[in-house]
Amino acid sequence: MKVPAKVRYGLQALVHLALSHGAGPVSVKEIAEQYGISEKFLEGVFSHLRAAGLVLSTKGKGGGYTLRRPPHRITLREVVTAFEPYVIFPLSHEADEGPDAPIWADLEKHIQVWMEGRSLEELVGLVKRRRGILDYTI
Repeated sequence: MKVPAKVRYGLQALVHLALSHGAGPVSVKEIAEQYGISEKFLEGVFSHLRAAGLVLSTKGKGGGYTLRRPPHRITLREVVTAFEPYVIFPLSHEADEGPDAPIWADLEKHIQVWMEGRSLEELVGLVKRRRGILDYTI
């Protein structure tokens, strides 16, 4: 299973916004520089995230993007499906008639349920632990 670049960068961008949650809009330029992503490509990623209702954009000086909802209210499934409904398992929908179709459909169902049960906030917690950032929020 190969996760498309748009999905990976979308998750990275949302984690960045979540880490800055409540501090105001974050520019595409800032995120692009932080992760070494083309600004133009990242703008395309944000257009998907905006269309899915995950981010808000603010125009003008000091503008950028913010999360539309708190990180604990955004599921990983929402992020992945913001790009394409079948982005992770496209073959399971192309070969619905094959003898192995039930296997792929079952696997996809389990992954979808798993992603629905995981929030952006959980992903941010994993990133913080990996970076050694301590969080004493109660």
